[in-house]
Amino acid sequence: LGGWCPILQFHSGYQTSDLAPVVRRLHSLLLAPPDDKLRAVRNKYSHKIFFEVASLPLVNVDILEKALSSQ
Repeated sequence: LGGWCPILQFHSGYQTSDLAPVVRRLHSLLLAPPDDKLRAVRNKYSHKIFFEVASLPLVNVDILEKALSSQ
């Protein structure tokens, strides 16, 4: 979690190690196949105004684990 600096840690009260389980869970949810119930959300965040974040590729699990374990 390269962007998690001491200032963020201070103001949020969370250390990188506190965030690791949440990051892993969010990643696993994003790996699941798209759900028709959330199609509107996916479409919304596929627009340019939202920087097309729904279209961004996910980080590889190995890279994610390496980043989380290096903290």
